[in-house]
Amino acid sequence: MKFIFRIAIAVLAIVAVYVAALALLPSDTVTSRYASLAEARADQVFERGWLPDILPLSATSIRTSNNLDLNISEGEFVYSRADNAKWLRHLRPYQPMDEFFAASAEEVDRMQKKGFLASSYVGEDSVWVFYCKSDVGYCRYYMWLRRGRIDAPIG
Repeated sequence: MKFIFRIAIAVLAIVAVYVAALALLPSDTVTSRYASLAEARADQVFERGWLPDILPLSATSIRTSNNLDLNISEGEFVYSRADNAKWLRHLRPYQPMDEFFAASAEEVDRMQKKGFLASSYVGEDSVWVFYCKSDVGYCRYYMWLRRGRIDAPIG
């Protein structure tokens, strides 16, 4: 009985050290903020593949968070409601896809219940899922590399 107790304590100690090490390791996530589309362009966000070059001209308060290890990105932006029709022409309604980081049906459903429209944009190397509230001109997005391209860096 004492032997099992000692093993359990040792396992818990190893797990605690592992979790602490993960929490203390530096993250390869780069977060950038841009006041305008022009500012994002000047920083070459689109050339690096962190966002597709389809954002509305009125896009402001752009935030990108890019995990360089996993080649995934997430962020948000605000835009003028007057750009809705032009903006939405670039997107297609979200359909479930067989991709490594694909949005789950539960996530899409949860966001739609909050009033977001789920749409996607598929580029040459990447897939973006946009959750937008057209009535207020706000979008959140998630991006991942398409299957078979996981080794290609996004930055």
